[in-house]
Amino acid sequence: MKERPVDRNTSFGGLPLSSNLEEDKTEPIGGRGKKMKPRKQTRTISRIMVPTDFSPGSAEALEYAIALAKRLKADLILAHVIEPFPYNLVEGMAFSDYGERLTPPARRLLDHQSKRAIKEKIPVKTRLIEGAPFREIIKMAKREGADLIVMGTHGRTGIDHFLAGSVAEKVVRLSPCPVLTVRSVPAAPKRGGAKRGHKAG
Repeated sequence: MKERPVDRNTSFGGLPLSSNLEEDKTEPIGGRGKKMKPRKQTRTISRIMVPTDFSPGSAEALEYAIALAKRLKADLILAHVIEPFPYNLVEGMAFSDYGERLTPPARRLLDHQSKRAIKEKIPVKTRLIEGAPFREIIKMAKREGADLIVMGTHGRTGIDHFLAGSVAEKVVRLSPCPVLTVRSVPAAPKRGGAKRGHKAG
């Protein structure tokens, strides 16, 4: 399996492939000026949540999450959030109508992606809801008791990053559990292709 690029700037970018995450803590063993005794806390990963927007970046995050779940013997929660429509672009359409139109294709895509986990014999649940993506992802992580969120980032910078409003960035900041982001790598441009306007023969 091709190695997936992982964003090392998040809290668990270098996540070890072990069912337990160990966090080093310290606690005092005496009064002021005394040495600190190391103490370890263990976090078990048994439920991994994967938010998806069906982009190539989300697909890469899903592949990474499947590899983790397989090694950790964890369950997967595959989730998609249907965003509210912009009122100035969709006139005369109720939000419920808008959501109903998007739900069937989103459900098909979600079910299609879940087959990747099923093929690897990983228990998977799918969740499809409406709302602001980062808020719904955080609420769902709490409700489902997720131990880890794995999600893709688009690698945008500058004005594109600002306009896109990084969902991953907000989730990392507000999530109730650790977040592992997987950055998608753009495909390399093809070389040696036929020049535009050139005719064979």
